[in-house]
Amino acid sequence: MQNNPVKLRMLIALLGTGLQLLSPMPYGLLQAQTPGCTDPLASNYNPAATKNDGSCGYPAANVDAAASLNLPALLTESSGLLWHKGYLWSHNDDSDTALWYWLPDVAPMLNSKAIAGVRNNDWEDLTRDDRYFYIGDFGNNGSGNRRNLNILRIADPAAQSGTLHADTIWFTYEDQTDFSQQAANSTDYDCEAFVAAGDSLYLFTKQWLSQKTACYVLPNTPGKHVAKLRAVLDVQGLITGASMLQGQQLVVLCGYSKSLQPFIYLLYDFEGLRYFSGNKRKINMNLPFHQVEGITTNNGLDVYVSNEQLKQVITITPKIHRLDLRAFLSAYLGSTRRLIFEDPFNSFKVHASGAALYVSRPKGNPEDFWQITDQGGRILDSGFTNGPVSEIPIQQLKAGLYYLRIGKGKEAYTCKWIKE
Repeated sequence: MQNNPVKLRMLIALLGTGLQLLSPMPYGLLQAQTPGCTDPLASNYNPAATKNDGSCGYPAANVDAAASLNLPALLTESSGLLWHKGYLWSHNDDSDTALWYWLPDVAPMLNSKAIAGVRNNDWEDLTRDDRYFYIGDFGNNGSGNRRNLNILRIADPAAQSGTLHADTIWFTYEDQTDFSQQAANSTDYDCEAFVAAGDSLYLFTKQWLSQKTACYVLPNTPGKHVAKLRAVLDVQGLITGASMLQGQQLVVLCGYSKSLQPFIYLLYDFEGLRYFSGNKRKINMNLPFHQVEGITTNNGLDVYVSNEQLKQVITITPKIHRLDLRAFLSAYLGSTRRLIFEDPFNSFKVHASGAALYVSRPKGNPEDFWQITDQGGRILDSGFTNGPVSEIPIQQLKAGLYYLRIGKGKEAYTCKWIKE
């Protein structure tokens, strides 16, 4: 196959409902696709589009809190939030050096794990990958000239007992050259949100004057690094938290306006790790004057946000809120319209859902042999495509890695995918 010039040249990954494609994409797919807005919820949805070009626009929308619970006095400044192994994890902004955790959707009974030998200058967000927790000590709104921006890396706290220990990832922004003292809340180099992906960390800044956010990337390994600027997005607000649903091309940001109108910002159906390249939708939360700081989700549909205690003209107590985003994301996360494979001559396409693979025949209606095999090469099912759209059931398969092969000999194509 590797000697055939029309065969597959790059890897793509995509999750449908319980399905992840791991196979290469044909080189010719780029020529065959039609760019446009692919989200049916958008105002400018184009049903003929097969490639999301990031142009979707959306009507104004609001979301209520499905549930809200008070946070205990020990966690009045919940600045980062993370779902992990059935618990919500958080930390205070600058008052202690502990991770706090509790069961969601019940009155919080806090447990804590202390972190030895670290300092809480301005902890602002919490994220993780498969091995580590990361705490972002990168708040910089006081004078905008911190020289000790860092991220703490901790081996999975849920797998440890006793005091935790951390490595330190130090960094600077590649485009920050002025380190003179600035007025409070006037810098572009404040940060309160980040996510972990692959071998890197992606930061979303809180640009006080422009009301934009810039995405920077740096390695996730201890040492001194330079955060590289990737892209800038005009969110018309102050970004304070981030959460990513691994494999589903979904990042959820939270923030608020200068008048303390909280919002969430959905980034989804983007290309690779280019978070601003896909759909971008802002949704206001019906929680006026709440200084939301932390956000997390384990399924993309139930999203938790926390707000710090606010004592100004009015008093807002620290709380944890659950938002139901099914009206906004169910169609995307459960879509069967998502293209996962197309041969370079556009003679067939494969779409996916949790229960079936769908083989579409845009050109004519020829029959093609197909078979599904497991990792060991054992044939589990086979047949022939028939009609404009052929449905290949997969609900009988257990969770695992499989191969769908279409065609025979040199003209065969293979999709490698995971059923979860």
